[in-house]
Amino acid sequence: MKKWIISILIIVLIGVSIFVILNNKKNNVVDTTNKYIEYPVQIGSLTEVIDVSGHIKPKNYRYIYPQVSGKVVEIYKKEGDYVKEGEPILKIDDTTLYISYLNAKQSYESVKGQNTIDEEIKKAQYEKAKKDYENTVIKAPISGKLINFSVELGNTLGTNTLVGVIIDDTNYEFIGYIDLIDYPKVEIGQNLTLTIDGYFDKEIKGVITYISSGDLTSNNVSVAEIKADLLLTDSSNNIFEESIDLEKSTESISTSNEAKRKVLSEKIKNMTPEQIAELKRSYAKSPILSNKSNLKIFAGVSAEGQIFSVNEENILKIPLTAIMSKDGKTYVLVKKGVDEKDNTIPEEREIKLGTITESFAEVEEGLKEGEIILMKSTSILKKSTTSTKGIPAGRVLGK
Repeated sequence: MKKWIISILIIVLIGVSIFVILNNKKNNVVDTTNKYIEYPVQIGSLTEVIDVSGHIKPKNYRYIYPQVSGKVVEIYKKEGDYVKEGEPILKIDDTTLYISYLNAKQSYESVKGQNTIDEEIKKAQYEKAKKDYENTVIKAPISGKLINFSVELGNTLGTNTLVGVIIDDTNYEFIGYIDLIDYPKVEIGQNLTLTIDGYFDKEIKGVITYISSGDLTSNNVSVAEIKADLLLTDSSNNIFEESIDLEKSTESISTSNEAKRKVLSEKIKNMTPEQIAELKRSYAKSPILSNKSNLKIFAGVSAEGQIFSVNEENILKIPLTAIMSKDGKTYVLVKKGVDEKDNTIPEEREIKLGTITESFAEVEEGLKEGEIILMKSTSILKKSTTSTKGIPAGRVLGK
């Protein structure tokens, strides 16, 4: 009896399993029909940016090291002072060196005019002793601001002791690093925009002046160094007003800079990274002044920004995913119309491309603004699935 009941239960379970499998197959029919994503051909900007990070340094600066060793007996300048080239900064005890100088001078004068080897030796000894004595007064090698200066009276300095740095704080440059993947896209003369700590509301512009050719000192190189001259803007008024105009703000143009800064900060809180990048691009319309600026910049401050490897306006563009190649020709599918069943009718159209970025390409010939191009999308979908996602714009900015 028990065996008979067990047999019935097994048969029932098998039947249920078969029903479930068949039902699942019925509800998950695979549809491999070719779908089309429609995309209207647009005129807009084509911009590709490369991320860069680094720091700001004066273009002209000098490290100060003593030329002789000794104890500091006088200090003429302090941290932050502006010094002119040749001005004394501090003095090292010269007692011993002064005695050596006098002895060397006496020895040289005793043989001067003999035209002998001994005269040449004593002359060289005299000139060295004189130079060492004169070097007990450390002077500014260039004109500029004295920083990193913390020497005190009584300190003993060696020839490898860094006394301080003199910087020309009217002329800065950006030293940055890019990923080697982006290296082929970067060229001297390209523009970049930067934001630096303390000046988020200002767009610091620059022009690339140097790109390193390699680094043979390391076996694990992943970045390349670049340098750029900076073009510093002195006024934030235009920047704030443009950012406010973007959002059609009701703020008065006469509003104070502090109020404008608050308005901008509130907008940024609700923006996506892409929108912030677009806002930064709007700053480019601000007037550019000389690189000699009255901005108070901390030498060595970190900076981040973008290099515009492609920056074109008013061009016809389409997504790269729409472009196909056949028999050595480039073409796209254009929507010709629909049939009686409302199915899209595609037409192959040969095109000529111009500038190409990671996500979009310029079309020079073959298409007009407003035409609809088609992108194939072979999907494996459930019957209940009807939605299709659009194409992301990637790192390309613009409309």
